[in-house]
Parts: sequence; C-alpha cells; structure tokens
Amino acid sequence: MKSYAKNLPVWIGKHVGTIIILLFLVIHLSIMNGYGFTWDFHFHFFGGGKLMGLEPEILEPRSLPFVEPDPRRAWTLPYGALMSLPPVMSYMLFHKTLTVLAADNAYHLPIIIWGVFGIGILYGFLREAINTRVAVTGTLLLGLTPRYFGDMHNNMKDVPSAYGGW
Repeated sequence: MKSYAKNLPVWIGKHVGTIIILLFLVIHLSIMNGYGFTWDFHFHFFGGGKLMGLEPEILEPRSLPFVEPDPRRAWTLPYGALMSLPPVMSYMLFHKTLTVLAADNAYHLPIIIWGVFGIGILYGFLREAINTRVAVTGTLLLGLTPRYFGDMHNNMKDVPSAYGGW
C-alpha cells in the first residue's frame, strides 16, 4: 500500500496533461445545456447543410422570417467546410437521426470537442518545446480564459484561431 501512495504523485505528474484535458471535456459536456445558439448560427447551419447537399427546407421546415442577407443562401462562408460541416453533421446524426441530444447540444458537441482538442494541442506543444510546468500553466491560462471558455460552445471559427495563434 505504501508503494502505491508513493507512486501516485509520479503517475499524476506523467499524466497531468491527460487529466487536465479530460477534466475540461467533462466540465464542458456537463454545462452544455446552458448554451444556446448565437446570432450567426443560421449562417453556419445553412452553410454546412448546403455543403452536405441538404436544402434549407430539410434542415428547418418552418417558414422563418429572415431578413437580408438571408442565411438560407449562405453557403460561401469565408471559414469554409471545416468549420461548418462538423456541427451540422453532428446535428443530423445525434438530433435528427438518433434523437439522443437536443438540437443545440448536438450542434455544439463537435465545437466542444474541437475546443478541448485545441487545449490538448497547446499542452503537447508547450510540453515538448519547454517543459511540463509551462505546458500546464499555458493550458490552464487558455482553457480558463473567459472568452475561450464561453466561445468553446458556440464559435466554431474562433476557437481554432485561439489555440493556433497562442
């Protein structure tokens, strides 16, 4: 029993990055219900649907009163398929097909995974480039920054920019 207690700090030290990443993932998945859609949701949503070959009437059958620019024609977004497709694919799979998640949660799931993955990339880069202490500090600084923490649920185009530019 004593050897296990002695080795626990060593084990934690070796796996601190994984622990932090999993902790962020659990936190963000547990608070996912507290986030709704943003003002530009329909532009991303219909743009991703268009890239999947889905007509706006399939994604949103209700006749919503959009003003110009009409998001149902927004498929030439500057951030492209990488940012628009995963949330719509997740929405179609988890909300429309399997019906296991609410519409907003299904849409936000890949954005959250993308954001947590970014924290993991930052950790790995800093650990290799400098050391574990700096990697933990940098990871916590980015992951707990209010803008990153809050945008992780809604902003699929800004989250990769945040960890890519750090």
